[in-house]
Amino acid sequence: MADQVRVRMYNVGFGDCFLCEFPRPGAPFRVLVDCGAHSSGYPRDGWRPEDVVDLIVSDITADGGDPVIDVVVATHRHQDHVVGFRAPAWSKVRVREVWMPWTEDPNNPRARAIRDRQHRLGFALDVALDQRQVQQRYADAPATLSSV
Repeated sequence: MADQVRVRMYNVGFGDCFLCEFPRPGAPFRVLVDCGAHSSGYPRDGWRPEDVVDLIVSDITADGGDPVIDVVVATHRHQDHVVGFRAPAWSKVRVREVWMPWTEDPNNPRARAIRDRQHRLGFALDVALDQRQVQQRYADAPATLSSV
C-alpha cells in the first residue's frame, strides 16, 4: 500500500474533513483538507468535533511515526469546515504548512472588504431571523375570543 494514494473521508455529519496521503520515501506526504462539522448535523448523539481530531491523530501515528501533517488546507471559515481546528489534540501534531483562501489575507484590502461585507450580511441575517422568530411566536399564539 505504500505506493498508493490514500484518501480518508471522516464522518463528521454536516461538514468536511479529508486526509490525503501520498506515497514518498520514509513517511507519506499528508494533506488534511478542512476539519469541521456543524452542530445541527453531527453524525450521532454525544459526538464532538474533537472526536474526529482524535481519529486523525490516531491515523497519522498508526505506523509508529511522529504526528505530522505536511499541509493543512482550510477552504473557508465556515464552522462545518474549521471548527475541529480548535481541539486541544492539535498541540500534539506538527503542521508544516497551512493553506487558506486569499480572502483571509489581513493585508489585502479587497479581502478585508469581502470579510467586512460578509460580517455585515451575517449580522443582518441574525437580526432578521430573530425578528421573524418573535413575529412567528406571536402569530402562533392562540387568539383570545371576546364575547359579543
